[in-house]
Amino acid sequence: MGVFSTEFCVRYEDVDIHNNLTPAGFVKYLLDAGSLHSDSCGYGFHDIPKTHVTWIILNWKIKMYRIPHCSDILKINTWSRGANKSLCYRDYEIFDDKNNLIGIATSRWVLMDYDTKNILTVPPKIVDAYGTVDRKVFGTEISRLKQPDADFTNRFDYTILRRDLDTNNHVNNSHYLEFACETLPYDIYNNMNFKNIEVMYRKECLLGDKISCLYNFEDGKHFITIKSSDLKILHAIIVFS
Repeated sequence: MGVFSTEFCVRYEDVDIHNNLTPAGFVKYLLDAGSLHSDSCGYGFHDIPKTHVTWIILNWKIKMYRIPHCSDILKINTWSRGANKSLCYRDYEIFDDKNNLIGIATSRWVLMDYDTKNILTVPPKIVDAYGTVDRKVFGTEISRLKQPDADFTNRFDYTILRRDLDTNNHVNNSHYLEFACETLPYDIYNNMNFKNIEVMYRKECLLGDKISCLYNFEDGKHFITIKSSDLKILHAIIVFS
């Protein structure tokens, strides 16, 4: 198929008190664009009863050149860069209604057996269904995120609720960004204008899980590490800058 294009209108619910699209809102539109692409290729949510497979995201790397506002029209182009055994790569370009490039993103995914929850090697027929576009929006691949060594300076504790879950019965990917924003010190949150977002998902959060979100500021970046409440299980690391 190659490049898939779709448009969204930024919703009021996805902007913050300054009328800026939130990090979670931005991820929502990227996820929706990827989902619509999968639907068109025959491997979307509605195809699961037939294919018995679903996609699980591992990483995001996002760069925004301009922050969108409520009612802005976003045109999102997305494409598959192919698969390396179990890993798949998806890139994005985001344009405004005047066709100005306002953001780019890359992501890594794995294919999961919906019934057994096992990670699968991506078969050639799925690679062919999506097509492969040999073009990267970033010059380098996503790097592994590490938790800061210093003690955290802010903490947000939370219990996973039913409203947080998606169709895989896990916490929706965009909600991790919401947890991260809740963890930011208020002065940082109140003035946030982040242009760079990185996310590494490690262990899914399930209904009833108690999590602790830990904030650090290091090397000019805002780190939020999401762990189990006993701090033994790493669920995700989010970096804003």
